[in-house]
Amino acid sequence: VESGDNGKSSVESSYCQRLKDVLVVTSSLGFVTFGDSSSQAAIIQDQICTHWHWMTNETFMELFALSRAIPGPLPTQLVMGSAIIHAGWLGGFLALIVWVLPGLCVLTGAGLLVEVLLDPEKPPIFLLGIAPATVALVFKAAYGFGSTLDKFGLGLSLSSMAGAILVNGDLNIKSTDSQFVYPIMLAIGGFLTLIDATLNRTPLGSYSIASSRRAHRVSGRIGIPLIAGAMIFQLWLIILLAAMLVDALFPGQMPNLELFQSFFRIGSVIFGGGEDVLAMMKTQMVPKFLTREQFFQGLGLSQALPGPIFNFSAFIGAVYQDIPGAICASLGLFLPSYLFMLIGMSLWARLRMVYWFKAILKGVNAVAIGFIGAACIFLWESSVHKAADAIICVISLGLCGIYNISAPIVILLAAVLGVIFEKAQWAQVPYN
Repeated sequence: VESGDNGKSSVESSYCQRLKDVLVVTSSLGFVTFGDSSSQAAIIQDQICTHWHWMTNETFMELFALSRAIPGPLPTQLVMGSAIIHAGWLGGFLALIVWVLPGLCVLTGAGLLVEVLLDPEKPPIFLLGIAPATVALVFKAAYGFGSTLDKFGLGLSLSSMAGAILVNGDLNIKSTDSQFVYPIMLAIGGFLTLIDATLNRTPLGSYSIASSRRAHRVSGRIGIPLIAGAMIFQLWLIILLAAMLVDALFPGQMPNLELFQSFFRIGSVIFGGGEDVLAMMKTQMVPKFLTREQFFQGLGLSQALPGPIFNFSAFIGAVYQDIPGAICASLGLFLPSYLFMLIGMSLWARLRMVYWFKAILKGVNAVAIGFIGAACIFLWESSVHKAADAIICVISLGLCGIYNISAPIVILLAAVLGVIFEKAQWAQVPYN
């Protein structure tokens, strides 16, 4: 049965079956995608392309580039985008709900019981092996994506990798500057490949367009016309302006609306991983909705849980206004992501057969792959602290990279190894 843009079969599965696929795949992703945005993107790619064969790696990288270019947390956009390609707008909506639900429930409960939370600086023992495993998954993704590039794309990728390391490793550059620098680098990459493909008589890179049959099948599955995309953009703007206007007219009288509009504005300016927006969240949320200590407690807990880190919004909402607050905060944060993904997919479905657009996407892809390569370095430094971590990372890399063991199994085995090494006190020598 044809299960995606993978060219494996000409037989089309039923729409109901594809919706069931979305529920099955995204429910598993909601429990196994640990780590930051790059780690989660690697796990999502492994599951969507390698395990479930919803699409080819090439199509996933187009989706990856699109997700980095529109507002919304990257992993959430990838999950929704994959589901939209597989089962249309309804599939994307179901994917969003199932994807955020596990972490949202836990963090809502944590917000209600914030006074008795465990210290997030001392994570449960079963989480110790997960960070090194996610590093291995990111290494696998970086290698797999990089191997698809031509020489020109590889040069762009290495340049963006060096640029990302510079932005995050220079004392004179603020960490929040990456929120602006990364989109600029993506735009430069797309511009350079556009020039190479259209003006260079002998292009440095290789360029092609998707096969007409496959592209039309994907476009039909997405089922979002351009006019619908324009109307969705108007809906986003109306919601934003209306929420801000009502909150301004009735200050302090509608706390749940206040939560919604605050998070709706934040959800509309998140690009890429979104971690850089956390500083802005802290400025806007503390002490308005919670204390500084509660903010960092919730952040630490959200980073230890699977699923999107921005389930953190449910924690803040629950601290401020209990369960209704958690619902309003989460809806405010994730609704813009869904709306912008629908808008982006309506454009992508029509333009992916256009030569110049594919050339731009190829440059954006190459730069984005460089960001994943840079993430390998950052994650190694932040996740591998002692010899036991390095051993778990190497074993995980072998399992997923050589033997193609799926990400959930790799993470489960890494968690078991982390417990064993910690209990036995094996390989506990720290790195300097």
